[in-house]
Amino acid sequence: MSEQPFTCAIVAIGDELLHGESLDTNTQWLAQRVTELGGVVGGHATVGDDIDDLVRVVGSFARVCDVVVTTGGLGPTQDDLTREALARVLGVELAEDPGAWEAVSAWFAGRGRAPSKTQRMQALVPLGGRWFENTRGTA
Repeated sequence: MSEQPFTCAIVAIGDELLHGESLDTNTQWLAQRVTELGGVVGGHATVGDDIDDLVRVVGSFARVCDVVVTTGGLGPTQDDLTREALARVLGVELAEDPGAWEAVSAWFAGRGRAPSKTQRMQALVPLGGRWFENTRGTA
């Protein structure tokens, strides 16, 4: 009996993508990686910086795909809504991950700066979620 491939949806987030101000090369790259891993891309969407739209799209994909990958919307600005939207979809609160906060703090310390209060939000993850280290930045 052969193993069924996993299904994956990709959600690109940002008004700059939705309005054509920036080219979304992340979705193309992610779709290629999913296929290389033996998965099937069940769909992809571009969503602007709107929490309700993001919750609706991610929630819809989560009901029909094994994996939902998001790209964008994780920085320290007010329009970075990914973590909040994922928490809403999952019905959980956001919580600070100590390892994530340590990594954000260390990244700024390595540049002779202290992280701002706004940048601390980058250490928040949906309760029960897992933070992945980013060696190229803080998002």
